[in-house]
Amino acid sequence: MEIGQEYEVFQNSGVGIFAPKFGVIIVKGPDTVDFLQRMTSQEVKKLAPGQGCNNALLQPNAMIISFFQLYNVGSHFLLIIEEDLSNSQTQKTFENLEKFHFSEDLEIRIVSEEYRRLSIQGPQVEARLAKTFANLPVEDHGFKLNNDRGFETLVISERDFFSGYPGYHLLVSQKNSASLHEILKAAGFSDFSNELWIKLRVESGHFKMGLDITEKNLVLEAPLRDYVSRNKGCYPGQEVVERIYTYSDVSKKLVSLRIGTGLVKDLKPGAKIFFEGKEVGSVKTIETFPWNPEAHIFAMVRKPLYGQGQALMVEEIKEPALVQILPNSFLITDEKDQL
Repeated sequence: MEIGQEYEVFQNSGVGIFAPKFGVIIVKGPDTVDFLQRMTSQEVKKLAPGQGCNNALLQPNAMIISFFQLYNVGSHFLLIIEEDLSNSQTQKTFENLEKFHFSEDLEIRIVSEEYRRLSIQGPQVEARLAKTFANLPVEDHGFKLNNDRGFETLVISERDFFSGYPGYHLLVSQKNSASLHEILKAAGFSDFSNELWIKLRVESGHFKMGLDITEKNLVLEAPLRDYVSRNKGCYPGQEVVERIYTYSDVSKKLVSLRIGTGLVKDLKPGAKIFFEGKEVGSVKTIETFPWNPEAHIFAMVRKPLYGQGQALMVEEIKEPALVQILPNSFLITDEKDQL
């Protein structure tokens, strides 16, 4: 099935099953909370069992090591990592946690092979999934263990996943994954491709790690705002984050440029971006959609030209492309204006 046809089926059905590549790390032991609180960029101590959050590991200079979802399962914590193109994010996360694991009484293990994650997305996902799993979690990044089918399924809520409607992730053991899949299929859920997953993610403003953003980028240059808490104590990179908030803004930022699909036929990553004849950025990736007349270009643009609606010229294209601020971007200047 062509991707455009698949999109139509997805929209008409209102809900679908995706199975993107991901990794799982378990951290358990008496010192787990203190260790994760010290190592990561979010408030871990405030997470009660059944709660989760977006979180990140940063270098001391605030450049990104990895980012993930962290869940307090009660007896342990789970880190769910969506893999990049090189499938290295889980290993990098594990290695950096282990690097600073000294005398703490805890265990860190990669357990990706023990689990399968099915992501349930679509405009009708909440109503349809509620017929299969009672008492769906309501809180963003909240989760509930469901045992109705004779095996445990971790049902995780993630709001505003695609274009404003909620999404849910089902985490189940590999030995029960086929049974869960059959239950979903019997309830009228259809499988959709990873290609459609990627296009929907890009269309809703989610960048590709390893292409649009790399480990050479500051976390503030990426749309990862709710991965960083400004109200917690020290963590690697915290001083740099607060210094930027206090004194300036980042010198460049990842944005989306919108322009007609027909204009990007020959555009390649690395193409230069200009304002009034001066080079101000570069193209990272280009994505087109059979159902959308606008192409989405992820681009790194220099300060102060990464504001909403800014018109920029892309190399070899004679019409201006307009800046769209990506969801979850750090808006440091606006925050200062409100103080």
